[in-house]
Amino acid sequence: MVLARLTSKPALLVLPVLLLFIIAYHLSSNHHFPTPTIPQLSVPRHCSPNLARLQQLKLSAEINYGRAAINVRYAASTSQPEQFQLPLPEFNKMRVHEHVEGSEPPQCPEPFMLSYDTPPPPPDLSHIIFGAATTIDRLEASFYDFAHWISGTNALLYAILEPAAAPDIERLKERAKSMGFRLTVEESELDWHRRYFTLTRRFYEHHTSTTKWGIIIDDDTFFISPTRLSSFLASFDHTQKYYIGGVTEDFGQIKNFGIFGYGGASNILSIPLLAELNGLYDVCVKEETGGDIMLARCLYGHTGTKLTMEHRLHQFDMNGDLSGIYESGRRRPQMLSVHHWKSWHQANMTNMAAVSSVCGDECLLQRFKFADGWWLTNGYSLVKYSKDLSLDDVTIEHTWRENGDYWHSFDPLRPKDEGKTSLRLELVERTENSVSQFYVQRKEGLDHVFEMVWTTT
Repeated sequence: MVLARLTSKPALLVLPVLLLFIIAYHLSSNHHFPTPTIPQLSVPRHCSPNLARLQQLKLSAEINYGRAAINVRYAASTSQPEQFQLPLPEFNKMRVHEHVEGSEPPQCPEPFMLSYDTPPPPPDLSHIIFGAATTIDRLEASFYDFAHWISGTNALLYAILEPAAAPDIERLKERAKSMGFRLTVEESELDWHRRYFTLTRRFYEHHTSTTKWGIIIDDDTFFISPTRLSSFLASFDHTQKYYIGGVTEDFGQIKNFGIFGYGGASNILSIPLLAELNGLYDVCVKEETGGDIMLARCLYGHTGTKLTMEHRLHQFDMNGDLSGIYESGRRRPQMLSVHHWKSWHQANMTNMAAVSSVCGDECLLQRFKFADGWWLTNGYSLVKYSKDLSLDDVTIEHTWRENGDYWHSFDPLRPKDEGKTSLRLELVERTENSVSQFYVQRKEGLDHVFEMVWTTT
């Protein structure tokens, strides 16, 4: 009767037996069900301050430290907001040389989310020959900076140097090769000005059927985006005679020296024009003047070609603090080249450009405003002005020393903000999928540091 009752309701028997079998099997074997995973928010993977990097900055023993993350999602044809709806995360006091319980922020703030195009590979610049007249020491000191805009592009760099030891020249060539760019070196007893002008002849002698442009630079010329430079040159008909350059930003200097391509901004010459200059070389090289003026006098005095002026090629003949220019944002045309950035003023362009590996060249010096009035100029500074600026403000803060005439270049200007709080980029750390930027304000006894971490999803 018991059997009859059980078999009359088979489901009541099978279900508990099956459950007992499953439990017994998993208790008696090494097999385990996979543990379900919970999707994680896109927060920075390492929330604790990087003490090794902070110590590298040689800060005060106690600092005010803040941190935020910007998570980049790659999407085509994107536009970025100019203002974040959230404030900049707060600063917290901490000691740099020891771990103090409770000195770190209690939790990682949620990242700010932005979308950009996927950073493109280096453009093909095999149609360009770059040239510089310099010394072996100055050229080698610039290799790391040149690598940002020339490595992997197949462009040729032709350098005319003062005489140097043969082993040093060979070491220079090997280092250039290891850094991914082509280098041809010539030694010359000519003075700097004539070596500069001689580059026009070497460009013509070394051009091939695919060469379109020769570009003369100084050893401290920096192209912010090789892709942007390539796109700019593509807008010209290279089969015509072109002399493209930037004039000095100070109109007072223009009145003294004239309108021509100022050398540090770079001088861009098409092959047909270089052919004409080659025939004029013996006449023009005798000029007793600076190299860029020698070039201009040769062109103005013996050809019908005049300067095609490009304001995005920057000479930067100003001294001191140029933060007002770098912080002017996208209301201004994006720069093609900068000059004097490690002499007349200080702005580590290579550190600035590092973030392009995450968000591309278009995000360099891009400006963002936080809800509490802080401004990030990506790769340059984190600033809070004493009087708030609107997003559509087009003025440039006059921060540099000279009081020249800048109406053709930087006007409208506004006076220097003596009461602003400014943290400048001093250090970057790159990994495969992230760039950490360390913005610093040095104050007696309590430095301020903000780490901005750019990551990709």
